[in-house]
Amino acid sequence: MKCIITLLFICHLLLVPQLIGSPEILVVNSLENIIEKADGNHKESIQMLVTAIFGHEILPVVECESNFQQFEEDDLTPLISPTGDVGVMQINIATWKEKAEELDLDIYYSTFDNLLMGKHIQKAQGLTAWTCFNDLAIGI
Repeated sequence: MKCIITLLFICHLLLVPQLIGSPEILVVNSLENIIEKADGNHKESIQMLVTAIFGHEILPVVECESNFQQFEEDDLTPLISPTGDVGVMQINIATWKEKAEELDLDIYYSTFDNLLMGKHIQKAQGLTAWTCFNDLAIGI
């Protein structure tokens, strides 16, 4: 299982480099464990992935958007907001579903893919793409 997860991560690095830019270098065994745990609702593991992909500045935004959760409490149902935003990065389905499919990213059931799509959005629109960033910026 760990080999498959590592292979998937390497494929993402090779096939979708425009999404992740230059992530922090992580020890492969640690990364395998982080990805494996992040596919459930393991807040600390997801925080580590968010930090590796985005850096620290986005942590308050992700906490506000999803509390670092990809799934509902059952760990099976994707977290979808009343406004149609999915997963840990609260990707707006109406706006980004087609692009995620084009990039072969499963924003519903893969925490890692949801984060990669978030990185794509950040590069396209900056942090202002997330409502929480705007709310935090004005002190709401």
